[in-house]
Amino acid sequence: MSVDRGHLEDAVSDALAKALATPGLDRALAASAGNVDTALAQQIGADNDKLVELGLMWARNQIGTPEYLAARQEIKERTIRNNRRLANLAAKGPLAALEHKDDVTNMRAQLDRLDLDRLRAVADAVLEAVIVYPAGTSSNGRGTRGGRRFDPDRIDYAWKV
Repeated sequence: MSVDRGHLEDAVSDALAKALATPGLDRALAASAGNVDTALAQQIGADNDKLVELGLMWARNQIGTPEYLAARQEIKERTIRNNRRLANLAAKGPLAALEHKDDVTNMRAQLDRLDLDRLRAVADAVLEAVIVYPAGTSSNGRGTRGGRRFDPDRIDYAWKV
């Protein structure tokens, strides 16, 4: 049984877009820079974690809205600066040209505009493998019926980051 290439490419592009939507792109960019600047990559990761923690503090009413907004702005500005510095260090990497947006739809649109070689380079930067299970099985352990139509549940991804 074969898998329709168009459906598979579409499913992989969707998965890439979801994985690369922030903070996924930040982490992937940091990882793709290798040992260029480990401290900078760690700072970006720490700042992304701080944003999550800050949001939880605000949601639990541990801090007020003005404090939340001021701290969030400071962390976001630092993250943008550090991402630019890291992108400059890894300027030739396939992920450097992607815009850092929090939107999966925007990321998918960016991926759709890439030529095949560039898309392949992006996938290679973050994906170890794409596993397509045979008809009748799926990545989530549920059996699938038939096998004549494309079933995205038969696909699993091994991510590098």
